[in-house]
Formats: sequence, structure tokens, C-alpha cells
Amino acid sequence: MSGFLRGHSCATALVKLTDDWRDALDKKNDVGVVAIDLSKAFDSICHNLLLAKLKAYGLQDSALQLMRSYLQDRKQR
Repeated sequence: MSGFLRGHSCATALVKLTDDWRDALDKKNDVGVVAIDLSKAFDSICHNLLLAKLKAYGLQDSALQLMRSYLQDRKQR
């Protein structure tokens, strides 16, 4: 994606995505899209509870460490 390149924006990425989707549809391929805004997703949940649940669901230790690192020093409301 180009959203993190100088001179490109989210709009550039969306144009690229819609072009790719149109191409896929023209070729009779299925296209599915899931859009999620995670900008504040972890602000209102107990981080320890989230990590415990992820571990209970079988998330690997390396992935748990990544989540723990991501959540570190983030404020909860």
C-alpha cells in the first residue's frame, strides 16, 4: 500500500484498492472487504484481561508478546 509513502495518502490507497476490486470483479472473482477502525479500540478494555483471553484462545507466546508491547504505556479510560 502507498499510505505511508511520501506524497501518498489514504485516498491514494483507496483508489488503488477500488481499482484492484474492479479488476477482480471484471474477471468474475469474488471480492470481500472488512474495514475496521482500531484507532481507539484498546483504550477502554482492561489490558490484562485482554491478554489473558487471547492466551486462553491459544494465541502463541510471540503474538502475546507483540500485543503486550503494543499495549504497554497506553492509557485506559
